[in-house]
Amino acid sequence: MSRRNVDIVRRGLEAAWKKPKPDVETLNALSHPEYLLESNWGVEGKIYRGARGFRDAMADMDDSWEKWRQEVDEVVDAGSGCVVVVARILPGLRAAGRPWTAGGAWFPA
Repeated sequence: MSRRNVDIVRRGLEAAWKKPKPDVETLNALSHPEYLLESNWGVEGKIYRGARGFRDAMADMDDSWEKWRQEVDEVVDAGSGCVVVVARILPGLRAAGRPWTAGGAWFPA
């Protein structure tokens, strides 16, 4: 099961960061319908829920940063059905005034 969860998260990340826009349909198929995304990347303390929340989070990122991209370093089985993603968001500096990185975790359905 753990290898399966890592694969699900990898596929979700590919869908989430697909260019020119995220593949929300695939992301939703891989995730619980009420998945939560908690911001720690410039829109502090905001929690987004489900597909609409994901779209809102991406819009907030675009509003907060001139440009941005995510680099994924690792996707790790954390046990108990959890997967940890070690990643950095590399923003242009419209809002922050200085460079920084952020990370997070995702729990698949």
